[in-house]
Order: sequence, then C-alpha cells, then structure tokens
Amino acid sequence: MKGEESDGDFGMYGKYWFIGREMIRKGIERGDLSEPDEDTWDFIYKKRRPPISFEAFLVHERRKFHRAFIGSTYFDLLYVRDYDELERKVPEDVGIKKGKTKIVGEVIDDSLIFDYPAYYPIKHGIIKAVLCFTHTYAGQVFKNEVLEAYGQIELINDDYYLVVGTKREVEDEYIVSKTLLEREGVTDYLK
Repeated sequence: MKGEESDGDFGMYGKYWFIGREMIRKGIERGDLSEPDEDTWDFIYKKRRPPISFEAFLVHERRKFHRAFIGSTYFDLLYVRDYDELERKVPEDVGIKKGKTKIVGEVIDDSLIFDYPAYYPIKHGIIKAVLCFTHTYAGQVFKNEVLEAYGQIELINDDYYLVVGTKREVEDEYIVSKTLLEREGVTDYLK
C-alpha cells in the first residue's frame, strides 16, 4: 500500500453515503483522488482471501467507488443506515442451518447492499434473500443483475436465507454478479 500503511474509515449515513460514493467516483475521474493501486488491491485481496479470482474481485471492487487515496492516505467509505431507514428490518436472528449450497437469482432491491449485513433480496423459488456478513461482498450485485452466491442456507422466522460471510475470511463462500462478469468477459471467476 502507498504511504506508511496508514488508512482511514469514513462512516456516512443513509443517502449521504451514496452522495459520498459519487464524489469519490468524480474525484477519481478529475484526478483529485486516486483509485487504489495494484499493490493496494493485491493487499486487500490477500487479506480477504476470497475464493473468487483476483480478476473477478477487481472488476467488482472497482465499480463500488468506496475506496480511494487522498494523496498517500488510503480510505474506505462505510455505509451506516440513517435514522429514517432503521425501520427497514433485516433478519438478525441466528437461523437453523440447512447446509451449504450455490444459488442464482435476480436482485430486486439494492438499497441495503452496502449495509451490515448486506441484504440482497432476490427472485428465487426458495431463498428470500442473501445476507452477507463480510465487507468483502458488500455492494457486490446491483438491482436487476443476476447474483450467484455460495453460502449457508438458514431458516429464519419461516423464511429461507443464504448467509455468506460466516467468518471474516470467507473461505469457500462468495457472491458475484453474473451480469457484471459476463459484461467484463470474466469467465474464470472461481479459484
């Protein structure tokens, strides 16, 4: 990483996070900010140890615009729900584990994909939503894109969810946008 391993985390609330994200995108375009360099991306990738390829990791990360450098200082922009968003309930109870599986479904709402847990409601015959408890896959798939995920099925309050990120190091669990991978020509997305 650039600098002396220094970094900062900025938390922004609700709609202001999305404004901040857009400011980062424009700042990178203007050259006021810089996108993480290859060494920084490599550091983040190795720290997270995802089961997806570096190429797949990078195409997802680069479009999130929540990481950048101000001079030599690296920072992350972290989403926090605003007070008026707190009534939007995301399951937090521990569910009954039903085994691991891979699912594919279309994301129908992306308003809480950068939240904790990241919440991906999908069109799927059984699974109501994907819950992601690792920053690695927050903001990974946007509305109307096809999500592929591998994780633990849990029955929570009479609904089935796929839980991804049961540990910080996601080992075999992942979330990818099949739509993005196809658009970017990434075919080998798993290690």
